[in-house]
Amino acid sequence: MRRFSILPAIVFILFVGLNIASAEKASITVKGMTCDDCVNKITTALKNIDGVSAVNVSLEKGMASVAFDAQKTSVEKLETAIAAVGYSTGNVKAQNPHKCGDKHEVKDADGKKCCKAKAKKNCSGKK
Repeated sequence: MRRFSILPAIVFILFVGLNIASAEKASITVKGMTCDDCVNKITTALKNIDGVSAVNVSLEKGMASVAFDAQKTSVEKLETAIAAVGYSTGNVKAQNPHKCGDKHEVKDADGKKCCKAKAKKNCSGKK
């Protein structure tokens, strides 16, 4: 009887573990913000993207920090959302730079996946 009572706990742990494995954080420089309304527009645009779990936009730093599920969205989609509300983006710093979605990945000499955008810095860029 006890075997069945731990099954839901095991399923929960596996589910949480899989979600954590695909979590990524990115800090994106945002150009053109001048007021709190700008911050609110960008925050709303980013929060409306499927897979985004947390957003913090700083007017003082000119930066948007975003936590998201790399299986559901990408840094490129975050930048597109920012551009759609009228702002441009600059430097992007991803906490997990080797996770950027299958269509943006290449393989390095060791066969490890790497973002095309970061290939010159982080890997050889070989497909």
